[in-house]
Formats: sequence, structure tokens, C-alpha cells
Amino acid sequence: MIKYISYGDTTGYGLAGLAYLRGLVNLGLDVHWQPMFWGADGLQRWLPAMSPQLLEVVRAAGADPALRDLGPLLQRTAAPRDYRIVVAHLVPEYLPACVEPGKANFAYCTWESDRIPAHWPAILNRFDGVLVPSTFNAEVFRAGGVTVPLHVVPHIRRHAHDDVAPGQLDDMRRQLGIPAGHHVFYTIGAWMLRKDLPRLIEAFVEEFDADEPAALCIKTSTRPVHFPLPHEAGRTSLQLVEAQLAALRARLGRPRLPPVAVLAGDGISGAWIDRLHRLGDTYVSLTRAEGWGMGAFDAAALGRPVLMTGWSGHLDFLGRDHPGLIGGTLAPIDWPGTSYGPDHHWAVADVADARSKMRYRFVHRGQPDPHARLLGERIANLYAEGPVMRRFRHAIGA
Repeated sequence: MIKYISYGDTTGYGLAGLAYLRGLVNLGLDVHWQPMFWGADGLQRWLPAMSPQLLEVVRAAGADPALRDLGPLLQRTAAPRDYRIVVAHLVPEYLPACVEPGKANFAYCTWESDRIPAHWPAILNRFDGVLVPSTFNAEVFRAGGVTVPLHVVPHIRRHAHDDVAPGQLDDMRRQLGIPAGHHVFYTIGAWMLRKDLPRLIEAFVEEFDADEPAALCIKTSTRPVHFPLPHEAGRTSLQLVEAQLAALRARLGRPRLPPVAVLAGDGISGAWIDRLHRLGDTYVSLTRAEGWGMGAFDAAALGRPVLMTGWSGHLDFLGRDHPGLIGGTLAPIDWPGTSYGPDHHWAVADVADARSKMRYRFVHRGQPDPHARLLGERIANLYAEGPVMRRFRHAIGA
């Protein structure tokens, strides 16, 4: 009945697509999954005659509790079959090849500025409908010229986590150089301009002294991704952090800084991410824009306090009255090589407000955060597979 085309990797696009695929199967629908992977010829379609190990998500499944059903799921959905609905969950540049005459065609995609790229409407308006994760996206896509029906279908909360033993957390602290008893601010995001990790490092280091029990932990990519800035070319993420910390020591006149731990790696297992969420005390992100914001979403679902720039897609699950929203200013985007144009804007976080909110969480670190607990319960109910997939099914008319 349904052909689902999505990335077979562990990116946000890939994992969100896999969650929807699982949800469609659990609804009892007949689904053929067409995974896509990056091969010698660029983005390629995986075929049942190929090795499953070509798919990054398959290689990651053994170390991620949320992917341990992937083998049976792939076996159940890999064989081609008749279908009347096509759902293509890809970056729009790859969508045109997915439109099939005589079928009901739907696209799922997302974006992270106040305008969509100028060439997108012509692509998206070929579909019978477009699904997006957030109200923010629906408003931006409609304003940008998408005239076909737009459906907001949020992401599904992570459905399985590994238990984390205290000894594992102690080992993780030692590996990261975070002393026991330190309050851990943490974030998850690839190293790129949009995530604005240098601004977060600056805010943390300027706010806390080396003698205060506070640490910052950053899970990021090995190297800058998506068109590195000129000063980032040829350098690893760890080298960029070390250079920034050296510059901060010199500027602030402080030979000692609070701990900044960097977990830089591509394909780090879901089990390790589970440990990071357990190790971390407060999730913080000075992101400039998100279509949804998976790191903060997972943290909030686990009841962690979340501090985050107060603009774009994550307001759907955090709420516009969330006490951890960090102020900012809309600014034009200057990111050469990307589809973000100079007439696009996103929010640049206010460092002073970020510092103030981190200080508040640190001062109150020994007290339960009732808002975080209630937000976690709300996410558990609203973004479970069942209610989300009812919206998805309605959107595609399955």
C-alpha cells in the first residue's frame, strides 16, 4: 500500500524516517521501505540483493537499543510490492526523482530559517502534500510559495533506552575529564555554523570559574560539516575547541578555565548517547534555528532541564512560555556555499541571557525542576508513536 523512501543512516533525517516507517508497520499497513545510502555513485537506492551492511543504520543497530528491531523490520519491508502511496522523506533536492505518476505522492522535509530556498516550491508543489515536523516549518513553507496541502507531523520520541549503571557514568566522567560532583551542561550537535557551538563555549567559559563545580560537555562531529567556514577548513572539531579555549585564556587573563569536554566522533552509538543524557544535568543549545531539534527533544523527554534559543521548530515541544528559552536577535545568514541566502534570517542567541540562565540552573542544581518533570510527561504522552502516527496516517490518506 505504501512505499517509504528515506535515508538509511543515523542522521536526524534518517532516524526520524525510520521511526515513521516503524510506526506505519505497527499500524498494520503494508509498507515497502526503500532505504537510500551514499555510495560510489552518490545517493543510491539500496536493493534487497545488496548487503544490509551498506546501510549505516544497520551497522549502528547493535549498539543502539532503539534500533534493535531493525533486522526484522528490514526483512519485513524490503521486498517490492504493489503500492498506491509514495512517501519520500529526503532533502528536497533529491525529491524530484521520487515522484511517480499515477500514485499519491507525499514529501517529508524540514528547514531552518525564515525562508525556504527559492527553488523548493517548484519541487514541492509537484507532490500531493508535504509533511513537516513543526508549526514553524509549516508557516515558512506556506509563506515561501508551497501551495499544496501542508501537514505538521512531529517527530516520535525515542522509544527505547539502555539502562545506565552508575559505574558506566563514572567511567564516562573519567574519560571526558569531568570531576565527580560537577554539574554537567551538555549539548548534542554537528559542528556547523547553525549550531553555533563556539558561542556556547564562550558563554560557559565567561560565566564559570575553574574552581566552580561546573562542566560543559559537547557531543559533535569529528570535523565541521556542511560547508565549513574559512577558518575551519582542514581542522578537526577538537582542534577548533582547543584554539578557542586558548584564545579565551589569553583574552580573559585566566590560565585555568572550567572543564570543557568534547566527545567528537561520527557514528557514536545510541548507547553512548543514552549515557550522555544520563550524565548530563542541563541540556543547553545556542542553536540559531531548528526544524525540530532532536537533541533537546530527547533531553526534555527524559526530564532534563533544557536551555535553548527561543526561536524556530523546538518551540512546538518546549512551548513559547518555556522558562529556559534564551533570548536572541534575528540576523541575516552569511554561510557561503549553502542554500541559505543573504535574505534569510535566523536567531543569534544573546550570550548574556545564556549566561544568566546557566547560572540560575547551577545555583539551583540541588533542587528538583518541576517544569522539566512536567515537560517530560507531556512529551511522553503527546509524542509517543500512537498519537503521532495517527496524524501521519491522516496526512497521507492511508
